[in-house]
Amino acid sequence: MDAETLATAANSDGVFRLAARAWTGSLSLDLDSGLTLQLIDGVAQAGEPELDHQKAAVVLTAPSETWERLLSPTPPAQCS
Repeated sequence: MDAETLATAANSDGVFRLAARAWTGSLSLDLDSGLTLQLIDGVAQAGEPELDHQKAAVVLTAPSETWERLLSPTPPAQCS
């Protein structure tokens, strides 16, 4: 998954949009390669490549198996 795909998925998810509606900042997901999203008033876009994920406002790190479950089309109840 790349940052553009993740941003598109986030912007298409009503629950995400409601939860993030007032958030302006950056979110980095430490997948195998690291993805950074910029959010402006809750709208996600791919982060700037030069933005180091350690400088993001929020950094989430998990093993790849956890990301696969969390980002699956129907995540388990404890992952949603």
